[in-house]
Amino acid sequence: ADLERSFNSIGLALSSSLELDKTLKLIADLASDVLRSPHAMVALQQKDPDSLSVMATRGVELDPLVIPLNHSLAGKIWRERKPTCVTDLDTAPVMVPPHIPGGDIRSAVAAPILTDSSILGVISVYSQQVGFFDDDDARLLAAFARHAAAAIENAHLYESQMAARSKILNYATQLSILHNIGLSLNRQTDQQKLLEQILEGAMGLTSAGVGTMCLLKDGQPELTSVSDASWVEARCQLGDGAPALHQ
Repeated sequence: ADLERSFNSIGLALSSSLELDKTLKLIADLASDVLRSPHAMVALQQKDPDSLSVMATRGVELDPLVIPLNHSLAGKIWRERKPTCVTDLDTAPVMVPPHIPGGDIRSAVAAPILTDSSILGVISVYSQQVGFFDDDDARLLAAFARHAAAAIENAHLYESQMAARSKILNYATQLSILHNIGLSLNRQTDQQKLLEQILEGAMGLTSAGVGTMCLLKDGQPELTSVSDASWVEARCQLGDGAPALHQ
């Protein structure tokens, strides 16, 4: 009953965080608390199919923040997709442990972060004591990792939704700018003001801080440069390149 209440609390804590970085740090902290050790790490696969990227840690130093799938405990978990407990890392020399400030890692437990259809990464917890973890700890971490997988998927979904929302808002802003440019073209009779309004609209569409518009003037080889209000008009001959602008 106590364990069930603890996992309910963990589920609530993870579901309350929707930002991916904060979610991953929370996962590392909670894994450390659940397994009673101050050293934990969360690694996910990013672009490189042959390694995992360390996304969050607690009491662990890693440089670089990349774990090869070969010769590592995380790689073993990734391949086998089941939790593993190593009671003495000296007996597993091919598994290179991370560094703990002020001491050496002597034992470890790790579990895959699994969804219904895929593996996202690995959670590892470490100790400076030989035999600190056992198979019950491995099963416990595996159960925790299932909660972590759901939280990571929720954070990914939230970020995707925010990116889509931002894209829609940007598109709506661009449509509004184009509409206003169209109105200006129909209403403005002063050529200089018309050019300035067109330029301002183009700058708004591209989020530019400074803009220049060059036109052929009266069929002659001369370019008239029109910029935003903080810049003055400049002229150049064709072939001279961009005009120099002065405040």
